Amino acid sequence: MDGLLTDQPGPHVVTLSYASNLGVGIGTRELIANANVFIVDNTGIETSLNETSNGTYQTDSAFAAQEEKTYFLRIVINNQTYESDIEKLLPVGQLDSLYFKAQSTSEGNQFQVYANSHKPQQGTALMRWRSSFIFEVVTWPQFAPEPPPCADPCTCCICWASGQNKDIVIGNESNFINNMFNANLVASIPIDDQRFQIRYYLTVDQLSLSKNAYTFWDLVLSQKTGAASLFQPASARIVGNVHSVANPNEQVLGLFQVSSMVSKSIFIERSDVPVSMQHDPPFLNTTDCRNQGTNIRPSFW
Repeated sequence: MDGLLTDQPGPHVVTLSYASNLGVGIGTRELIANANVFIVDNTGIETSLNETSNGTYQTDSAFAAQEEKTYFLRIVINNQTYESDIEKLLPVGQLDSLYFKAQSTSEGNQFQVYANSHKPQQGTALMRWRSSFIFEVVTWPQFAPEPPPCADPCTCCICWASGQNKDIVIGNESNFINNMFNANLVASIPIDDQRFQIRYYLTVDQLSLSKNAYTFWDLVLSQKTGAASLFQPASARIVGNVHSVANPNEQVLGLFQVSSMVSKSIFIERSDVPVSMQHDPPFLNTTDCRNQGTNIRPSFW
């Protein structure tokens, strides 16, 4: 399972699936439908999550974690109850700024995005950074051999693709000097004509972590980086903080994370791509752009 509750407005999402063999993608896992999922706070208030699609459960948009409260997740599947450890909302500090550099790496040309951060005045400095993106897609379906109905007038020529980057970035007290963590590499974005056809919008979230959550992400990162090494250590089982109430020996994988969160966003324009890294599009894309995203323009674009 995978669940995250933050102090920002929701919806907050919990995803449930049965464990699969190593290497099986999330898209092929067996998702768990018709479960009852609740977030419970230290006052005993239960907030029920709605199943919005198969295996995906979410709160309403007004729900958010509150300071000084603790929370745990309760899941009921076929009359079997699972609960997470109790997690407390911890301070996250400040995300001061973002900047980027174009770099040639062993994995190709990339924009590497860096963050400057302050740790919280109180509490630990255990943190995670994640990033999400939106980029503009322009196609020419009117020139297709059989143009779709949306091509005249064209409502499927300009779209916006979105998603989550896969970088796993965590930090602890050792990363901070004078309460600051500068030049922290938080995202590596391949430079290609799809992402940088027009412009690319990146949002970076800085999230506080409990010791349990930090240990979980540290193990995930170790296995990810170790998989690329000939001398990788034996894989440790990444268990997380969710357990069966009736059978403590049952293995349950995943994490319910409660985090304070701060965010910043930047645009990277096509003009920011160095001339030496630019290439002309290899062909005229005549597909319906809605195959890659939505034709609803973001309000800030």
